[in-house]
Amino acid sequence: MISDHIIDDPIYRPGTRFSEVGADRIGKAVALMRERQPQSILDLGFFPGYVGQALRDAGFSGRLDGLGLLNDRRVEEFTPPYDHLHVQELDPFYGTLGPLDLGRRYDLILGLEIVEHLIDPLPFFRLIAGNLSVDGVALVTTPNVSSFGAACRLLLGRTNHESFERSVFTWKSDWRAHIRLYDRGELKRFGEMHGLTTVEHAYCSSTALGHECRKRLGWFLRRVTSALVPRWREDQWIVYQRARI
Repeated sequence: MISDHIIDDPIYRPGTRFSEVGADRIGKAVALMRERQPQSILDLGFFPGYVGQALRDAGFSGRLDGLGLLNDRRVEEFTPPYDHLHVQELDPFYGTLGPLDLGRRYDLILGLEIVEHLIDPLPFFRLIAGNLSVDGVALVTTPNVSSFGAACRLLLGRTNHESFERSVFTWKSDWRAHIRLYDRGELKRFGEMHGLTTVEHAYCSSTALGHECRKRLGWFLRRVTSALVPRWREDQWIVYQRARI
């Protein structure tokens, strides 16, 4: 069993755990698992393993594999909940990629808060398209580039990307900084480029907001506007399936 991890990140209150920050995307993954009843699941960028543990805790008993890096941990620390780990790089900028054909087709593929960290996201989408079963679906979650907070930063003359202090230029840790945020059309286009069609898309308010240290006016406005205007919400999720010929 994988124990919940405390996040070592100054933007969150001390003691905040991964499961608390990721509750919304974990909830969507569990709901999709219960709806689709998959026999096999692939978790892309699985580290630190709390998504796989949440799926097991929710009753999933089928094949559960992960793909990503161990970050100086041992495979045995993640099995269970995972049946097998493909220990390989997701971003060719950082190193040589492993095989994109994993030799198995999965009924549900998860890529939760991964694509925004990739300098080259195309191998990520090739992994999804090449390893998804005929009737399977893939869930990708990522921040929303058109959120209210991002728009306000641009109006104030600031970048709507990761701050310089938290960027790839200065931040060195197991957590890789955000590289680029995407809008709905771009996510749909990524799927189309790889033979995937969009089944669902929705904007969502991130549960992580409730665990941030900052509680000033800007934070309050983000909460209010995201409740009123869906496309101004902080996060989004998209579900793909194979395009029907």
